[in-house]
Amino acid sequence: MLLLLSACQNEVIPEQTGDKIALSFNLYWGELTKAANATSLLPEGSKIRAYAYTKDAVTINSPVGYGDYVVDASGRATALQENGVDKGLTLYRGNYDIYLVSYNDKNYVPETADDYLLHVSNGNDFMYSTLKGITVQPTSGGKNMMSVDLPEPFTRLCSQVIVTVKAGDKQPVTVSGLSVSSVNIKKLSSDLSYQLGKTAWNIDSGIEQTGTGALNTFTEGDVDNVKIPRVSDPLVVLPLVGTDPLEFELNLNIGYTKGGTLVTKLFTYKPKVYKSFLPGMTYRFEFTLTFFGDAEITNLELAILEYTTVTSSTDNVGI
Repeated sequence: MLLLLSACQNEVIPEQTGDKIALSFNLYWGELTKAANATSLLPEGSKIRAYAYTKDAVTINSPVGYGDYVVDASGRATALQENGVDKGLTLYRGNYDIYLVSYNDKNYVPETADDYLLHVSNGNDFMYSTLKGITVQPTSGGKNMMSVDLPEPFTRLCSQVIVTVKAGDKQPVTVSGLSVSSVNIKKLSSDLSYQLGKTAWNIDSGIEQTGTGALNTFTEGDVDNVKIPRVSDPLVVLPLVGTDPLEFELNLNIGYTKGGTLVTKLFTYKPKVYKSFLPGMTYRFEFTLTFFGDAEITNLELAILEYTTVTSSTDNVGI
């Protein structure tokens, strides 16, 4: 009881008098450095949700308010308009902590559950920005409006995976065609939870590896040149401590000559790779294939590449 009373005494509740003030946000628009790979500038059209709590209040309780925003071309987050209704955050004068969260998406915003935590799945590019001790008061003369500058870019808490597939330089069997039907990944992280105001995920113990993901879109490059990589679109994944190996399933359409006849066959290759994912990093898995006609893939060597927005890869695979 004494602890609860002490916490409440540190929290100054703003007076709920006068008109509420409508907030907008000017996003950080400076240049990011290579070292800041876990930070991101939100593109135009991205949606943001802002949760407000009285200054120093714990965030495992109901906020005093929240609002939704959309990023414009100038980097300003203005209130979302929905059926003519302004969905932005409005607050009485006072001191607040404001927590902005985004999926870097034009359609969805992160929403807290009944436990006031955000529960995030693979595929959602979750990021946050925190404003502590903001004094809410009008910044436009004669108008109940306030524009708040964000001093830093959003921080990304997820990772990305890119897969590339190509034929090696030396082939026992001449390969005339290579396309990637799909790549499925098992043993990704299970859903993770995030508490507003924190700088990392809520992880009390180890991360379960029940998550899955799929890569279905690959650039074909030069269709006739199988030595040019087929590159997937990035897949957003949750961070992972790889206690168990990732399980890949590569479904490949291979064209080759057999007995003087051109044959096209669907090969399925299932390598396992131990890998951990850090927030804000991109991991590039490069599969370089060697083809032995109808034989299955026989070996795989994995090389981890360091990239500008960091990465992973793979070499020398036999089919």
